Amino acid sequence: MDKQAFEILSFYNELIFHNGIEQLKVDFENWGKYKDQGYTFKKEINLPIQGVFKPANWCPPSDSDYSVHFDVELFDYLKHRLKKENSSLLKKAETIQFKLSPETFKELLNNAYLLAEKYLKKINKSNDNIIPKNQLEIVSSNLNNVIADLKMKFSNEILIQETSKTNQKTIYSFFDPVIEKAFFFKDLYKVTYELSIIDDVEVSVESFQNVFTEPKPTDNIQFTCNGSIISYYFESIQCFFKQLSPKKIEESNAFLSKQGKVITKQNLYTSKERGKHKYLDFKERIDEQVEILKSTYIK
Repeated sequence: MDKQAFEILSFYNELIFHNGIEQLKVDFENWGKYKDQGYTFKKEINLPIQGVFKPANWCPPSDSDYSVHFDVELFDYLKHRLKKENSSLLKKAETIQFKLSPETFKELLNNAYLLAEKYLKKINKSNDNIIPKNQLEIVSSNLNNVIADLKMKFSNEILIQETSKTNQKTIYSFFDPVIEKAFFFKDLYKVTYELSIIDDVEVSVESFQNVFTEPKPTDNIQFTCNGSIISYYFESIQCFFKQLSPKKIEESNAFLSKQGKVITKQNLYTSKERGKHKYLDFKERIDEQVEILKSTYIK
């Protein structure tokens, strides 16, 4: 099995096969988040988690059921840690992707999926003496979730990368991007929504990517900013495409104003002229982000 596949899933490997729950208990006792808030760790041998954090100088009321809501148990830490590790796992996969060809990375992901299946089978066979049942369920749920995230995050990118390699002599996109690395569009998408040029709830990363990579766009991108910013945005990212001209933008029927109308080349020309000396701070922010993308993807 691929060594890098093990690397991606190393946290789950340690947790499931090497009794990593013991290390989690140690980490839990040193969880600075609660120590900084005045909580103290109390060993309680009657609990399977072997301890809880309790507020310092806490005197529980007569209703014992009420006091338990103030305790922080290992289960709480496990949920916190799994969320953090899943985020780290996706970033780790992203870093590895930069170093590999699309074919090799696709094989690595397939190996990671096979490993995950092995881990899930192990979880289903585990007994409560190793990891308590409620903790097994949250581990299983998070492992399933992160595999689904990997598939959603990378499968479409790999498809586009493969398409670009098998269509070297043809334009594989209506706008003919100069960058074949599919994860470029993910970064451009992030820049675009973080600048509030689009709404990431209304425009998904898949739709955004499809508009810029399909031979004839079927999705659309609706902007949330005014026409002058839209015009400047297109002008700024033209360096990443061979055919992102006002004429092609209109012909695609893929870009909508915030009023929901198809953006025409005349819209772009008029907005550019009207906003020539306006929104300078906003334009500077666009320039800064585009320069970062250029330094990353255009050598």
